[in-house]
Amino acid sequence: MELVQGCRNRQELTRLKKDLDRRKARILPLSEAISKRAAELVESHAASDGLMLADALIAATAIEQGLSLASGNVKHFGVVQGLELVVFEV
Repeated sequence: MELVQGCRNRQELTRLKKDLDRRKARILPLSEAISKRAAELVESHAASDGLMLADALIAATAIEQGLSLASGNVKHFGVVQGLELVVFEV
């Protein structure tokens, strides 16, 4: 959902959907463990590092699922311990 929010127009949304389909991306469900981890991340990093709920949920999901997170948002995700961050530039 956060990727969709970042689209500035229908053309970008169409490209995003095609790219996600091509990559066989899937939506991962939230679990109690993810919710608890996200709450801990917000508590630890919201005021000091600007980590918002959506980013905390994304980071918590990656950590709890044992997945790397590819993002250009080093400012928010770089401070999260236990997160394997793969940095890219747009």
